[in-house]
Amino acid sequence: MAKKEIFKSALFVGYEIVFGEKYAGDRLDLLKNIPQRFVLYELAGLNLRLRPPLEKQFKTSFLDQLEQLKYFCKSDQKMMLPYYAALRKVNVQLQRKQGGAPIMFSRPANVFALQEIFDRLPEVETPKFEWGMTDWENLLKYYLCVNDVISAYDKQEEDLSHRPFEKLAAGSGFLNEMTVINDPIYTVKRFIHLIKYLEQDDLLSPSVSKHFSDIGLSPSDFARHIFSMCYFHKGDKEDHKFYYRLDRNDPEQKESVKALEYFSKRRLGKKMHELDVIEIKKSPVFKDISNYYVILDTIFIIDKLYELFINDFWFDTVKPNGVDIKQYRGRIGLFFESYAAQVLKRTFTFIKYPALKCLDELKVKIKGNLVEIADLYFRQCRKVCVGQIKSTGIYAKQQYGTAQSLFDIKEDDFYGVFGLYQLIDSIRYIRDEVEKFDEKFPKGKPVQVFPVLIVNEKIFQTPFMPVMFSLKFSEEIGKEAFGELEIKPLTIIHIADFERIVLHVSSKKVDWWDLLKQNYKNSLFPKPFNITLNRNKLNPDYEAAKDALLEFGILKK
Repeated sequence: MAKKEIFKSALFVGYEIVFGEKYAGDRLDLLKNIPQRFVLYELAGLNLRLRPPLEKQFKTSFLDQLEQLKYFCKSDQKMMLPYYAALRKVNVQLQRKQGGAPIMFSRPANVFALQEIFDRLPEVETPKFEWGMTDWENLLKYYLCVNDVISAYDKQEEDLSHRPFEKLAAGSGFLNEMTVINDPIYTVKRFIHLIKYLEQDDLLSPSVSKHFSDIGLSPSDFARHIFSMCYFHKGDKEDHKFYYRLDRNDPEQKESVKALEYFSKRRLGKKMHELDVIEIKKSPVFKDISNYYVILDTIFIIDKLYELFINDFWFDTVKPNGVDIKQYRGRIGLFFESYAAQVLKRTFTFIKYPALKCLDELKVKIKGNLVEIADLYFRQCRKVCVGQIKSTGIYAKQQYGTAQSLFDIKEDDFYGVFGLYQLIDSIRYIRDEVEKFDEKFPKGKPVQVFPVLIVNEKIFQTPFMPVMFSLKFSEEIGKEAFGELEIKPLTIIHIADFERIVLHVSSKKVDWWDLLKQNYKNSLFPKPFNITLNRNKLNPDYEAAKDALLEFGILKK
């Protein structure tokens, strides 16, 4: 029997692990002798070292963590000793159990610290500040205190009203979501399609014009400068690529200045809870007193082209123009459905009899009423894939790290807005009314049904959210009989993962059904789909994105 996989642990090494007790005072007092901008420089530099441009993974190995520790200790062996001992001890403990790695330096800690520095560390300039060893150690101790704060949310709540995996998903959401890296090329491509869609919409087209007029850039220039900002840094030194200065009088650099100015506006958002990093999401660039621009977080900058753009566009322009939030969400939902359907059509070109059906193609009359069976349906012999497409997002107030905040609405409503109950209805239609939309369905014979949810929300690429939904799906589907239908475990696929496999599946280099099976076989729980893709080394093929990038001027012919 194959060995069942379990989740590997990433244990945050904080102040309490290193020194045996929690820090007694206000952690910000450790930084009182260091000017704010110098702390920001170091956090920005660490962010870039943990994930250099074009890298698709963070540097989280034990040796990578040790390299960062050496940096902050300036290779001083005496200073390093207690930190190294704790890091090594945790590493040994994890290897004896289920594997994993100790984490002392990470993007979640960086982003939390950046937010806190802007919130609570005054901008007091010290003439000719120079780092001393005490300053470096105090910065390191502060960073470890941050680890204690963010890792506290990863522990189980004493809450009997929610299931264990619901509490785990809520508690680890901030930490895990901050480690998700979506492909920048396809993020740009999605932005291009979204802008074209919005520009053709009578309600939102005026807001698109105003939004980019206020920035001072066209949508194509906005995307081009963001891409350049993140992947073609203008820093003079190799270790200062996050830090550069532009000549405002240089015609070639004026547009870059507009983009950087837009991203460096401060105090634009209201923080809702301790884990809310709204300041860095809204403004992931810092302009210092010397007019240098500091790239604080490249992932948030790329997200400004899709996930964060949808949010910014609403709050900055659409809402002030008097548009109702339900109308806006409806438009975004329709865009996402149509975009996802296009991706699906390109992926499953080889499915012929019957061909893939999406959205309106699945509207049929049942008992006199027009019903949408599903958002996607196709069959290959006795294997069926049926699914729902959902643009729903999780709001900032739901990301406080507790199940109570995550399920801000009723539990059933939470699962419902992401399509789980609609998907179960879709399977019921296959059982009861299949001849209405698949005339040659092999009724009376065993048929495997593979249910999928295609989502727009990044948190579904983290470990516990797919498990939470899969368990709920199994619980609900087990309440009734489905005859000859063999219902497989639920698979949740983020749109970025579908974009990634279009050519692999359409060319039949990868078997779709086998890919779905791999996602839940030999594992105690279903994995995030991107993990299955990584293990199969299914790298994105950018041919499908090339034309859009050329048309928008992101790439040059």
